[in-house]
Amino acid sequence: MQTDATDNEVLIESLAPSAAMLPLLGALSEALERLKRGDKTLARAYDWDDVPVRAFTGMLARFPLALQGWPLGELDPMGTASGERDLLHHLLADLDIMSEEDFEERFRSLMEGSRTAAAYRKIAAAPAVAELLRNEIALGWGGFSMSAVDPQIEDRIRRRRMYADRHRGVFDWTHVRAWDAAEGAVLLLEAQAGDVLMGRDPTGYYARVAGEMLARFSSWHEYARALLFAYVWLELEDGIRQAEEALERGEKVLIKLLEGPWGDFPWPRIRKSDAD
Repeated sequence: MQTDATDNEVLIESLAPSAAMLPLLGALSEALERLKRGDKTLARAYDWDDVPVRAFTGMLARFPLALQGWPLGELDPMGTASGERDLLHHLLADLDIMSEEDFEERFRSLMEGSRTAAAYRKIAAAPAVAELLRNEIALGWGGFSMSAVDPQIEDRIRRRRMYADRHRGVFDWTHVRAWDAAEGAVLLLEAQAGDVLMGRDPTGYYARVAGEMLARFSSWHEYARALLFAYVWLELEDGIRQAEEALERGEKVLIKLLEGPWGDFPWPRIRKSDAD
């Protein structure tokens, strides 16, 4: 354990990886390097108003959709007799989305930073692990007594903090935003396919997802690395074994996407204006 000072001279306690975490972290580093190597992302310059935000957002959604079982991450609810019915059941039963207002609330939660990226930021920014643990302590009757932290909760917090500490200066919560944005893209595609938006022009929603990802990343390989980093961290909540399985599964899916639809779809670059 050591402490590091940030630019504001706040000491941040840093946890060294445990022996159990080292294989996962080593395998992740190797996978991230493989995804970085030989970045041959096609690029195409656009004025902002000409960016194909709908098609691009559909591409951004492909990783989580592929993990759900959609071939190469392409949502096709009309592809089977039960596809549309299953999609509507998913929207109503799983997501509790029955109206455009319900969609708007969930979409904002994803796109305004209150989901996975926010959890990562909380874990990484706490000055000390003890502070994170105190937040998990349950107050007793009247708020006077406190119960001990559940060992499973403590293990979960420590391994997630080790993960964040290991990647300081390389990855941070802004990279985890790739996962929230991808989930937002999936939600948008599902809502439109399920006619939740009731004929409303969804271009603004597409532009919201596409705009942030264009601002944060410059290629499909960068985006893929951020997605893998976020996906493994998300699964680490359930355990190291689950994170290792997610790493293996996630890298395979991302390689297929990079060699397939992402490799064929140029990453949009915003053309600089004469005033810039």
